[in-house]
Amino acid sequence: MIFGTTGIEGLPQGTHYIKRMKATPGETYVLEHPVTDRPELPTEVTMGPDEYFACGDNFNNSYDSRYWGSVPGANLRGVGSIVFWPFNGWRIIR
Repeated sequence: MIFGTTGIEGLPQGTHYIKRMKATPGETYVLEHPVTDRPELPTEVTMGPDEYFACGDNFNNSYDSRYWGSVPGANLRGVGSIVFWPFNGWRIIR
């Protein structure tokens, strides 16, 4: 999913991110890769009526919803369609 960062505390404001959508409204997501060095962060989350959970591709080095929480539906901008970086790994997302 592509989303705007405006209003999401902990992210630079006024830019866009692209991440994997791991949970949609009403779904409970048990984190496949919880943040083990921060025990105060949840290992399971349930999305509210208009919330989405975003995860990065490289869980060990990704700053994502595990840290800053859900993405409001109003922030969604689109769907990723092509991976172009790194150049030797480009592909169409299905």
